[in-house]
Amino acid sequence: MLSSEERLTALEQSQKRVGVNIDEINRHMTILLGIVSKQEMDIKEIKTSVGSIDTRLGNIEGRFAILESRFGSQESRLNSLENRLDTFEQNVNSRFEKLEGRFEKQDEKLDNVVVLLNTLIAQRS
Repeated sequence: MLSSEERLTALEQSQKRVGVNIDEINRHMTILLGIVSKQEMDIKEIKTSVGSIDTRLGNIEGRFAILESRFGSQESRLNSLENRLDTFEQNVNSRFEKLEGRFEKQDEKLDNVVVLLNTLIAQRS
């Protein structure tokens, strides 16, 4: 068995090691508190940035909605113009067909005049 002096020495050494360990734990805790504090500030900054991004995205969505509306309006106007051009094309084609018919009748009449003239010329000769 150990003497009381040896036991006291062992206890003091053990207490010294416990004290050193506690100091080391305190040092590590202080470091961790600093890291956590910095991360907390970073998280707050990130939340602020995300809020700003959400606001900006909302604005962009609003602008896209306006552009979509404008494109819809332009598309409607282009469709209207296309319909008008189709109608115009049909009218022009109809007029050309009528003119072609009239020219064909004129050609027939001129052909008849030529035949008559040839007949008259042949009779006089």
